[in-house]
Amino acid sequence: MRMKKSTKWVWVSFLIILLVEGWFCEGCWKQERDALLHLQAQFNEPVGYDISDCCLWDYVECNNTTRRVARLTLSGRWYKWVGNWYLNISDFQAFEALESLDLSFNSILGCVQNKGAGSAENLSFSFSNLKHLDLGHNFLNNSGILSSSKGTLSWPSNFEVLDLSYNSFGNDIISSFRELKYLKQLDLSGNQLEGSVDINELYGLTKLEILDLSYNNISSVVARQGIKMSLSNVSALHLDGCKIDGNMLRKSLRPFPYIKNIYLNQNQFKGTILARDFGELNNLEHLELSFSSNITNEFFESIGSLTSLKVLSMRSCGINGTLPIGGKLLLSF
Repeated sequence: MRMKKSTKWVWVSFLIILLVEGWFCEGCWKQERDALLHLQAQFNEPVGYDISDCCLWDYVECNNTTRRVARLTLSGRWYKWVGNWYLNISDFQAFEALESLDLSFNSILGCVQNKGAGSAENLSFSFSNLKHLDLGHNFLNNSGILSSSKGTLSWPSNFEVLDLSYNSFGNDIISSFRELKYLKQLDLSGNQLEGSVDINELYGLTKLEILDLSYNNISSVVARQGIKMSLSNVSALHLDGCKIDGNMLRKSLRPFPYIKNIYLNQNQFKGTILARDFGELNNLEHLELSFSSNITNEFFESIGSLTSLKVLSMRSCGINGTLPIGGKLLLSF
């Protein structure tokens, strides 16, 4: 009887070993290594590796415990000087524990699922554990990404960092972020946002800390009354290189009541900008207005109202003469 039990456990152990060997391939998971080889074959410059453990490949980072692929850095791997291509979401389905994916600088025009048009449900399913996605510096636009039947995209809900900088997104992309309740950083710089940007759809982003809307044709930010409490964790707002309407500046900043850092460099301000435009921001510590237009010495007449301000950068703004400033404020002209 004991002999039969021993034999049974030997067979069970043997089967477990076979299964483990099927799952792992010299340190990394076999199905993930196969998926990486498939991706690698599409690179501009295919890379051959003598190392069989894919966790040691230069663009791969694995979890130290599970040996599942946790990070893929594929920036510029598919960049095409002529023509663009569609990202096949199916190529990434093997990476079930993927947390960070960098696909920047790859000439991506849109997303597909196998050979069909991509959908919101497919994108969410494929990247269910993803926390950091970088799609910056591609050729994405609203029609290439907002491809679900409802016209809005359901991003993976666990996102903490989303970089969509330097694509061709318009104002409608804002509505696709409404469910990203864990999002901390959102970068939409260098897109085609224009005019008054409605951020009401960001109401649920209570953990958002950094919002970058730089280098868009934005004149103001509008939001319904009450949204400022949901964006109370935003500590940094980037609006460099925009065309902010000075008459709307105070109203544009109201959704961010506890903000500490504001970047308004290289702005072609419409109307005169005054220090009192920032007077409702009691936590403001760092303000940059360098290389911007329509700023005069009049700006400093109400500088005393910015009691928390520590750093003020106004290089190449045409400021001259005697400035009525004292205290511990650090100036950069």
